[in-house]
Amino acid sequence: MAFSLAKFWHRLCSPFKAFLQGLRQHPFVAAVFSIILLVPALVILTFLVILPVANNPYEAETSSTSEEVEDHANNATDTAAVVDSAVTEELEGLTRRLLELDIQRAYLQARWELSKSDSITLSINLHDSLVSLEMKGTPIRQCRILRFEVSRALARLQAKGRLHEWLTTPFTLQKSDLATLPKAPVRVVTAPKDTLEAQARAKEEIPLEKNEVHFTLEFDRNLTLAFEQAQDLSFKGRLKKWGYELQRGYASVKEAVHALLAGELPQHRMLITLELAQEDAKAIYRALPRKAGLALYF
Repeated sequence: MAFSLAKFWHRLCSPFKAFLQGLRQHPFVAAVFSIILLVPALVILTFLVILPVANNPYEAETSSTSEEVEDHANNATDTAAVVDSAVTEELEGLTRRLLELDIQRAYLQARWELSKSDSITLSINLHDSLVSLEMKGTPIRQCRILRFEVSRALARLQAKGRLHEWLTTPFTLQKSDLATLPKAPVRVVTAPKDTLEAQARAKEEIPLEKNEVHFTLEFDRNLTLAFEQAQDLSFKGRLKKWGYELQRGYASVKEAVHALLAGELPQHRMLITLELAQEDAKAIYRALPRKAGLALYF
């Protein structure tokens, strides 16, 4: 058996080895072959990664920086010319604190706007690692964030002093159909024949749903939230997640291609990945309405 496998492997690899030996003997052909392999990869990298990042409207260097940030920066710069380094560091610390207060004010302003709505809204506080489902500004379920990852684009936006502008207005949910579990599960049962059978069924326990929880929420202003369960996955769950990741990648490529066909550059999305307990993630996904509002504190 081992001999047969070795012989089969030798036959399988022989054409490939011969091809490589031919390339070594013809350097020009090898160079052309390398270019043919590299060009498609460079084209895909340019259109799907480099151009979307370069075209991100929320990171662009424009004159839209708030007057408050400019005043703080100018004051710090002017003072640094006449005071010692200790005072300069204190002013820089005050400037950072003012920017943090601007972000906190933007978060509270967004929550205030959402409190006027009659539907369930979502509030995410990354500082305290909390996700809250709220109604009229009152938390109805709070979930602990066990781990989270933030796109580098958000860090750059914060470094430029423009994060509070992006967070002031509540975000609006655009897409929520990419998930490994149904949004509204349906349980089909056969109607009881009589009262006795109905009473007997009333004592039966409803089986617990066993679904691994992974879903993506796409909001306006290029914000994407990816929710993952913290519990280990079963074999079936790994297969579902693999298919889910393929769908996410396909959706990103499809969006980029549509933008290019329309004569536009693909937009770079701000991605935040959140890891929660399975039941918490499931409750959030099924409680949110289609056009849910979001307040984010970063």
